[in-house]
Amino acid sequence: MTRLPTLAVLVVLALAGCSRTELLFCGNGASPCPKNFVCVAQRCVPGEGGTECPNASQVRCGDTCVDLTNSPTNCGACNRACAANQVCQAGTCASGCSNGLTSCMGSCVDLRTDETHCGNCTTVCGGNQTCTNSACRCNNGTLCNGACTDFSSDPKNCGMCGRACAANQACQAGACVSSCTNGLTNCSGSCVDLRTDELHCGTCTTVCSGTQQCTAGTCGCPAGTRLCGGQCVDVSTDPKNCGTCNLSCAANQVCQAGSCVGMCAMGLTQCGASCVDTRTNTSNCGGCGIQCAAGATCNNGMCSNVCAPNQLSCNGVCVDPLTSTQHCGGCNQPCGAGSSCISGVCTPVCGPGQLFCNGVCVNPQTNPAHCGGCNVQCSPGISCVGGTCFCGFPLTVCGNRCIDTRSDPQNCGACGNVCGPMQVCGSGVCTTVCPAGFTNCNGACVNLANDPLNCGMCTNVCAVGQACSGSTCSCVNPNQVACSGVCTDTRTDPSNCGGCGVQCAIGQVCSNNACVCPAGSQLCNGRCVDTRNDPLNCGSCGNACGAGTSCNNGMCGCPAGTSLCGGACRNLQSDPANCGTCGTVCPADSACVMGSCTCNLGLTQCGNACVQTSTDSNNCGGCGITCGGGTSCQGGMCRCPGTQVLCNGVCKNTQADPQNCGMCGATCAANQTCNMGMCQSSCPTGFSVCNGQCINTNSNNAHCGTCGNACGTGGQCVNGLCNCTGGTTRCGNQCVATQTDPNHCGMCNRVCMGGTSCQFGNCQMACQFGSTNCNGSCRFLQFDVNNCGTCGNACGGTGSSCFNGQCQCSAAQGFTRCGNRCTNVRTDAQNCGGCGVACGANQVCIAGACQTMCPAGQSSCSGTCRNLQNDFNNCGSCGTVCSGFEQCVGGICFCSGGSAFCSGQCRDLQSDRQNCGSCGNVCSVNQLCVAGSCQCQVGLTRCGNICRDLQNDRNNCGMCGNVCPGNPFTSGCVNGLCQCATGLTLCSGQCLNTNFDRNNCGMCGNVCAPNQLCNMGVCSAP
Repeated sequence: MTRLPTLAVLVVLALAGCSRTELLFCGNGASPCPKNFVCVAQRCVPGEGGTECPNASQVRCGDTCVDLTNSPTNCGACNRACAANQVCQAGTCASGCSNGLTSCMGSCVDLRTDETHCGNCTTVCGGNQTCTNSACRCNNGTLCNGACTDFSSDPKNCGMCGRACAANQACQAGACVSSCTNGLTNCSGSCVDLRTDELHCGTCTTVCSGTQQCTAGTCGCPAGTRLCGGQCVDVSTDPKNCGTCNLSCAANQVCQAGSCVGMCAMGLTQCGASCVDTRTNTSNCGGCGIQCAAGATCNNGMCSNVCAPNQLSCNGVCVDPLTSTQHCGGCNQPCGAGSSCISGVCTPVCGPGQLFCNGVCVNPQTNPAHCGGCNVQCSPGISCVGGTCFCGFPLTVCGNRCIDTRSDPQNCGACGNVCGPMQVCGSGVCTTVCPAGFTNCNGACVNLANDPLNCGMCTNVCAVGQACSGSTCSCVNPNQVACSGVCTDTRTDPSNCGGCGVQCAIGQVCSNNACVCPAGSQLCNGRCVDTRNDPLNCGSCGNACGAGTSCNNGMCGCPAGTSLCGGACRNLQSDPANCGTCGTVCPADSACVMGSCTCNLGLTQCGNACVQTSTDSNNCGGCGITCGGGTSCQGGMCRCPGTQVLCNGVCKNTQADPQNCGMCGATCAANQTCNMGMCQSSCPTGFSVCNGQCINTNSNNAHCGTCGNACGTGGQCVNGLCNCTGGTTRCGNQCVATQTDPNHCGMCNRVCMGGTSCQFGNCQMACQFGSTNCNGSCRFLQFDVNNCGTCGNACGGTGSSCFNGQCQCSAAQGFTRCGNRCTNVRTDAQNCGGCGVACGANQVCIAGACQTMCPAGQSSCSGTCRNLQNDFNNCGSCGTVCSGFEQCVGGICFCSGGSAFCSGQCRDLQSDRQNCGSCGNVCSVNQLCVAGSCQCQVGLTRCGNICRDLQNDRNNCGMCGNVCPGNPFTSGCVNGLCQCATGLTLCSGQCLNTNFDRNNCGMCGNVCAPNQLCNMGVCSAP
């Protein structure tokens, strides 16, 4: 281990105040920090826990940090080596890599995102860099001399690469200043904000440990994490700190919701030993190990950029348009050769030791017009030496001015010696008359032949760089001429190239009296560009590359990892509209993962559609299996509705079908009807003959009131009239839930369009938190009996319910779950005594045992003995089902205690939101019915007709109707108070960025002049 001394030296240098780019890097595949140091913002700083690996996906095997998912010598476990002809993928030795991965020395890696194999197997990204689209990019700042640096605060690269501030200066907003302003503090030459800087939090020497953030000058972990061993970790998923610090799960366990469990719950995916939601987890977006780029979020299993304030998303990468040379002032606006981006403007980069002043590169060490800095001008006749105006012989320093004591009447012979009112100063002596050869110019005896302040005549001042000789001003350097009062060399001056006033274009240099572009660039539209990489002039002037494409070696093309589809660059690995190949569109309810269309969890791809094979009648139990003859798909099997029986491939009601009366094929005589499974010569009282069947038109949904009058889907026939139940509304010939139906949202035939869903009778863009869009309806999969756990997963059978996304049966009512259906194994002839135990053709199920006859007081209904006096599903007669909240007493359906008969059904007036306290009294949105009264949930307040959380509702913050300013990206509601987003300030009811708002520059109400811009809170010329 010969590297540790070198590492220690670098750390000591960094802590001693060296540039922020010279600290010891860690993370992103770099070596771990030495002992007693931790990795903070990808830099090693003092702290405990130095033996931890820099990457959360790595573990320590001996003295080395390795990734068990792709290490060929530690594949899946330390010291488990793959064979010579094998590779390591996902912790398993395999014959070759798959899913778009590449083998690099036996490790299966993604060259698009792997920092240690970026673009190819040998390219390793440096510290503070990530691999995006197969190219190393800086997480923060700009690449300078092989390292990422922050031009806005780095004193060794202030504003551009190589521009170093003087020893008594600091770097602020890309400019060297004598002192920091705007609340910033000088820390080793960098102007930093002690309120938010993780490396200088509260004080210059306070470094936030682990992944802590600096807020209001105090280090703390982000929301949802806590500090464990010097690192901020999510104890809800971290298997080494599950629920609390240092609590490790066993080898066969995973960490879920802060508890060690044997397997992940439905909806979560096991990645390593953590249970994560691949729909939202940025480190496992769409699948384990798929890391979103810096600044991106994971939305429905796809990475999307949400850049920080003042940043732009350009070609999938968050950039700072104020400093990015490829996106200067806006996306795809690259600076030309020999220029850099400063404050969003491409500015020529001067040579070492030079400054760009008024469009000219000058040497501030010797230039008298820019001595020590731009526009710092020395007095006439004064030289600039070492960046300071120097008084050479025969001048003398008096105060802060250079004085000729031989002729100055205020400093005659010595500083402060003032001549009398009628005297003049000649040869350093106050006298009444000037010596021979000298002229009196305002009390000073001067030689008009050589005095630069009075050359040829009194007050005729020579220009900067000129001397007076023979009563005439001329440049001291014979190769220079005076242009606008300054001596300049027209052979090299880009502002006076070949003659005074001849200005070179941006990026051009002046060489031998001619404006030329630097080697490798050419003049296009008034500026020098490198046509090899300029997307606006690719290969030749004016040849602009299309949207999202880049210029490489003079050819327009897409960035690595993307392809040109329809004039735009697309990621064929994740674009659902171009998945794998251009134009390949993934079906609804699917996503594009690694270039292949993959159906959402719980769905199966059949042809070009993702379907739920447990409920899809065209693909029941498998693709292409179609349910016919009136059957529907239930639990992956084609079944007849209700008590009907499949006869010759068609569902028949053997209780009333004269062609199949009592059993399949049993035909009644021509003058008979089928009633209760028996052929009769006439129908009983209250029944009518409909299509040869005895029908009770008072309650039959297919023949309500008269034969053939069907109530339709969701309808119920009550007293010969069709009524809708369960809070539904009749639309055409069906009953629909207008609160959730996307085709009848709020009213009949109002269709939700454009991917919106129906919530509480309104078409909205997204479902509320906790609910899921199931074919346009927002459903709570944790409790929806028709969509339990996944969309379309219906819990079947009487007594079934959905709890925590799992179908459950009411054991108290004697029901048992068989498959995905609830049944009573004491009476079900198909599941008698246990699931799948079927009784014989002439048997019934009694007390969980198959018997040949029913006991006294019971009747056989479809092979099952039923007590028609108290059987809820066979009340008074087989197949007569009591409605919800009814009970069967003496063979008659009655409403149970605490409920009332409302719209043809028994309703619990104590808890029914649609009938709260009385029939038809509907509770408003978000209200619950409690003890017969509509109430908001605990912690919510009623605003109008909707219950709101005044603690975090930005439209009702602290009180009803109090709307926070701006939009959700600029302000939010925290603990009942409107607060602006980080970096923004509340000015006149708006959240603004006072760093760049020219009407509120630095503080609210401070308006910049018309010719000024606001840069980092300071008004300055553009």
